[in-house]
Amino acid sequence: MVSASIDRPRPEKISAGSFQAIYARGRKVIGRRLILFYGEPEGRLAIAVAASRTVGGAVERNRAKRLMREAFRTQMGRLRPRGAYILIARAGIKGCKSQEIAGELGISERTIGSHLRNIYEKLHVHSRAAAVARFLQRPG
Repeated sequence: MVSASIDRPRPEKISAGSFQAIYARGRKVIGRRLILFYGEPEGRLAIAVAASRTVGGAVERNRAKRLMREAFRTQMGRLRPRGAYILIARAGIKGCKSQEIAGELGISERTIGSHLRNIYEKLHVHSRAAAVARFLQRPG
């Protein structure tokens, strides 16, 4: 089965000026673990992710941003093809498991499991720990 997001072009990055405008005037949805801002379409689909220091150190902030990007990617088929989205991690995202993020974003646990299995297959591993170990062993 082919995901709808494969057919769509990658979203653009939001410029600093647009980020401030969307943050100030965009529609806002607040969840326990993240905040979503949506700006009216001006061009192609665009995304920005952010995590403040309240989320944790650099590692925790980067993990939160990866989780949000992946959640956005899996939901692209359900979004309008135009518009700007800003995802901001809240402190509650720290230490969350895939199932918790899936619940907040409306993604099923089965979808998360499917993505993880595909990643494990590509890395030739069978667990998250093995995937992390493989990542840490990479050159460069």
